Amino acid sequence: RLMDIQPQDILRCEWSSQVYSPGYYVALDHAYGHVVIAFRGTMSAEDLVTNLTAEAVRVPECLRSEREPQRMNSYVHQGFWLTAQKLANELRPLVLDALALHPAYT
Repeated sequence: RLMDIQPQDILRCEWSSQVYSPGYYVALDHAYGHVVIAFRGTMSAEDLVTNLTAEAVRVPECLRSEREPQRMNSYVHQGFWLTAQKLANELRPLVLDALALHPAYT
């Protein structure tokens, strides 16, 4: 669906890319009660390097669960995993602050 997010609801926006750091924004979606993290697709040479780091790496043990056996032997695209790790560390404080201000949001 198209999002009806107002400019004042954008918490952070980065349109330039680096290797393992695509363009993205973090915003509040008041209509649905979500904190949204959206990533832009491939647009630059830096994005292409991330895409081409395509070795399948095992999902780390901390993300596997015996309660979810389908995850026990899961693999992830290495470039996307490195991106997710980098941005999770970078965006975690912002997202946690937004969730603290809007405790009903997911």
